[in-house]
Amino acid sequence: RAAAAGSGVLALLLLAFGLALAAAPAAAASATSMLRLAQLSPDQGDLELTVSSVANPDDTVLIAALGYGELSDYRNLEAGDYVIATRPAGSTEPPMVAKTISVQAGTTATVATVGARADGGVTTFTDDLTAPDPTQARVRVINAAPPAEQLDVRGPAGEQVASALALGAAGPYTTVAPGQTRLSV
Repeated sequence: RAAAAGSGVLALLLLAFGLALAAAPAAAASATSMLRLAQLSPDQGDLELTVSSVANPDDTVLIAALGYGELSDYRNLEAGDYVIATRPAGSTEPPMVAKTISVQAGTTATVATVGARADGGVTTFTDDLTAPDPTQARVRVINAAPPAEQLDVRGPAGEQVASALALGAAGPYTTVAPGQTRLSV
């Protein structure tokens, strides 16, 4: 359990800093929707995640084979309804999870596996890629550290980054100094 919690903490920190790095190219708002995938469930191993159009199920717009803690790049999508399906990487079996999401024009989101396999946890997080002041970075913590039902995260000076963050939930965006930062979880 300690190893899983430690790995989960690492995954949520990597996700937070990855989001901060992704903010730079998306400073301007647009009508294009963007979506990326994340595998944040430690007991599911390597997964293949696919995004297919509901209107045309043969139109698979995104496929990513991701290990625990990994994220795909953002991909541009047309607004509409899509099915997110997960299966073990390399498997030809039917999906373990198939969830329909609605992508609105001009939005940016991360669809992540979060929680235990038995829960089938696929969650959508709305992303805000607004660039911070050039002397700052922005981070957001996602609690993907089972069995921790709630997390408190503090910055190097004790400042609150996230408080009582439930498993599978995302905290608010927080501005921090750029570079490596030690967070206490």
